[in-house]
Amino acid sequence: MEKKPNKNERIPTDIEVRIVAYMGRGDSYPTIQAKIAEETGRVVTEKTFTAIKKRNAENLAILKKKVTEFEEADALSLKDQANKILKTKLDKTSKEEEIKAKLHEDYLAGNIEASEYFDALKLIGTTTIPELVVVSKEMHQQSKAEPDKPQATERNLEALSEAIKNGDELVLNQLIFNPKKSKDA
Repeated sequence: MEKKPNKNERIPTDIEVRIVAYMGRGDSYPTIQAKIAEETGRVVTEKTFTAIKKRNAENLAILKKKVTEFEEADALSLKDQANKILKTKLDKTSKEEEIKAKLHEDYLAGNIEASEYFDALKLIGTTTIPELVVVSKEMHQQSKAEPDKPQATERNLEALSEAIKNGDELVLNQLIFNPKKSKDA
């Protein structure tokens, strides 16, 4: 049976820390309400969420900043990978064009016969515009793709709650950026 909060009753600290942890990982209010109701049997109102959010604004800002920094670093990494792929393709195309220009000069100068010239052109791989478009589309898809976000386990959530409560930024970073490694922490 769900326990309705008194108007003057403040939510217990352990539940508040849990709510802050859920907020910090980006859960929606209805999701948090359902989880708290399931875990503790308490009903958490919108007013309670607002009060908790105000009281813990600094902690939530730190969590949000850390998550944003991680996502930004991840996006930059994807961009760098895509740029390397594109640069490789463009370098290949540039080299092919240099070889073709040299062959053409040799053909015009009479250094090579027409059959040799056309045979050599056939051997040179040509990067086509459609291939470059495909690379560009892959880059675009990579930048749009959102990596699977690992769900925090109860153990991680408890550790996150403790880190928030204790102000332990090192553990907080570990839990946010390496949740799989921090399961045993």
